[in-house]
Amino acid sequence: MYLVQYLVQYFVGPGFSKLLGGNLPGMGTSVMRLFNVAVVTLFGSALLCASGLTIPNSDFETPDISAGAFGGCSGSPANGIYIYNPTGCGQSWTFLGGSGLTHTPSAFNNPPGPDGSSQSAFLQNIGSFSQTLTGVDVGSSYSFSFWAIQRTCCDGSSGQTISVNFDGAALTFDNAASASAHPGTNSWTEYTTDSFVAQHATGVLQFSGNYTGYDATAFVDQITSTETATPEPATWGLLASGLGGLLWSRRRKNSKFALGA
Repeated sequence: MYLVQYLVQYFVGPGFSKLLGGNLPGMGTSVMRLFNVAVVTLFGSALLCASGLTIPNSDFETPDISAGAFGGCSGSPANGIYIYNPTGCGQSWTFLGGSGLTHTPSAFNNPPGPDGSSQSAFLQNIGSFSQTLTGVDVGSSYSFSFWAIQRTCCDGSSGQTISVNFDGAALTFDNAASASAHPGTNSWTEYTTDSFVAQHATGVLQFSGNYTGYDATAFVDQITSTETATPEPATWGLLASGLGGLLWSRRRKNSKFALGA
């Protein structure tokens, strides 16, 4: 907000008009200032678009479960480098049911991550993993993106689907056409939820598997978020007051000319 105020003070002054090479053809000084205000408002609005929420361990590379005894994690390890419900190893995610971490290569036969990394999360049947995110801007619109791929095993259904929930609300995909993502088996694919308006400053982000058959698993990696901030009322108020003041000044100047004629 303070940055926008500073930019307005600069751009409506003579410095920015000089930068443009004087007034644009056919524009008086006041009109030029109105133009400058419009430019800085658009620029300030762009600054309000944040990069998104910080999601700790969004790539599931911590800890390295191939090091030592599963990277210090407690859980239910089996043959191959993967572990169900890892805890006690600085893990920011909470894994439940048929979920956990897997390293490449492992008995899950998961491929390297979409960026070539070694680890990903897995969702087997109705497993889930979640964590609490902070720093949410109430009133801003967010969406979540992630990469996923289906395991080519074991009951042949390739039926695992992935649901995403945030702050107690189920998120949708494809303009509400789908309540979940259904990864394919050929390659990693990126999925993005529909945007939603944040209601609270913190919220639990949860990924869940939905398959209730014999055995189907999907791998998840590279989770990110995108935020489209709603401009503060004070920002639009600043623009409105600036435009109003300039218009009033212009009318007053024109009135003086009319009286002096």
